[in-house]
Amino acid sequence: MIKSYCFALARLIRQKIIFGLFLMPLLAKAEELAIDNPLSGVTDIPTLLKNVTNYILGISGTLMVMVLIIAGIRYITAGANTSRANEAKKMLKWAIAGILLVLGAFAIINTIINALSGG
Repeated sequence: MIKSYCFALARLIRQKIIFGLFLMPLLAKAEELAIDNPLSGVTDIPTLLKNVTNYILGISGTLMVMVLIIAGIRYITAGANTSRANEAKKMLKWAIAGILLVLGAFAIINTIINALSGG
C-alpha cells in the first residue's frame, strides 16, 4: 500500500513539474502576453473566417505539440513497462493524426475562403 502511494505521489509530482515547465514561461511574461482579437479590422465575411481559422489553428497546433511532447516523455519514461509504452505509442499516433486532421481542415477551409473571396 505504501509502495503504491509513493508511486502515485511520484507520478503527481512528475506531472506538476512537466506542466510547470510549460506554463512558467507564460506566467513569467503574463503582463506582456496579449491575445489578438480575431474580430478586429474585419470588413467582410471571408476576412472574418480567415482570422477565426488562423486563431483556432494556432491554439490547436499548440495543444497538439504539447500532446506530442507529453507522449514522448511518457514513452521515454515507460522503461521496461510495455503497457505504458504501448499507451504512449497510441498517444503519439493519435496526436499525429490530430495534427494531420487540423492541417487538412485548415487547407480545406482556406481553399473555400479563397474561392468565396475571389482570390
